[in-house]
Amino acid sequence: MTHEGLMMYEVAKREGRDDASRYPQAAQNQAAWLINNLDLKDPRVTKGQRQSEYVLITGLVQFAEMYPDKVPHGTKQFVRDWARITVDRSDNLWDFRRYSDDRWTIPAFSGGGADDPNEVGNVAGFSAPALAAARLLGNDPLAGRLREIATAQVDNIFGRNPTGRHASYDAPSKKVGFEGVEHGWFSEYYGGAGLLEDVPGVLDGSPKNGHYPFNPEQGNIGHTEGWVAFNTAWNESLAWRAADQTELKVSTRGRVPARVVQVDTQVRIDLAAPLNLDADTLGQGTVDVRVGDRVTKHVTVTQTEKNSKTFSASLNLATLGAKPLDAITVTYGHGPFAVSYSFTVTSRDSIPSD
Repeated sequence: MTHEGLMMYEVAKREGRDDASRYPQAAQNQAAWLINNLDLKDPRVTKGQRQSEYVLITGLVQFAEMYPDKVPHGTKQFVRDWARITVDRSDNLWDFRRYSDDRWTIPAFSGGGADDPNEVGNVAGFSAPALAAARLLGNDPLAGRLREIATAQVDNIFGRNPTGRHASYDAPSKKVGFEGVEHGWFSEYYGGAGLLEDVPGVLDGSPKNGHYPFNPEQGNIGHTEGWVAFNTAWNESLAWRAADQTELKVSTRGRVPARVVQVDTQVRIDLAAPLNLDADTLGQGTVDVRVGDRVTKHVTVTQTEKNSKTFSASLNLATLGAKPLDAITVTYGHGPFAVSYSFTVTSRDSIPSD
């Protein structure tokens, strides 16, 4: 609930509600309880949460980034402890985050259920908490390892796993046609609560405990069924992967980073982002340019070459009506996933000489 409380706070502030302060206080109380009471060594707290595990770490990270003055003491250490345990449990030939020392995947739930439950949502959603933690940890060596493990879980979804199969039954079919996928999941479940068997891209299953470390002859064991929650976790991972690969720069002549720039200078905007949706054409994206607190101007950036993730545009600052001492901010993305680059303009005669 931590993240939801923060979002409600933003809405309450926007609407000018008198009770707006209640929401960050509730988020603070909830985050403090989690940090002080959860045992991260207990796999039921981490991988055992299956499709919803990502909520914990992403919520705490966004709390720490958005409201550093309100986040409970010990939040970063809690995230670091989660990262360390994750790295320890991923020391295997698949770079696969295991459930525990004696199990690869989640066990049967108390009260009945499948002996080998379907955990595809956990594998699909893992990149979200891993990349969120990596962002908060910065230069900590754990961050680099988390990115490797996050990539391995995506590879697992696409077939780099003991079964050699993509998590979606329809992945190689014409209606889905994921590039390079030869084998979809063994089967799909018909008549489930979501009736998702005909939805393109639904995630149906993932390797079970008996498939690891490499027992493909086990075949279609355990439960198989597509859930909206599994693909929701996947979408969360895609969002964090996109954010983790996004970078924005502004430079002057000679690719010198823009810091203090003359008001009539032409600058180059370079955006690195996963916007390459068609490998055969030059794609485009949009960045926002704002002078001080004035109205935002939308600037189109164009792919530097086909099948590239870099986009660029030239911008003459004179067209912005900027004045000396004005701050200019270039932004791509929204909310906690936004990246920005800021610099200051100055008059021609005030640039210091070398």
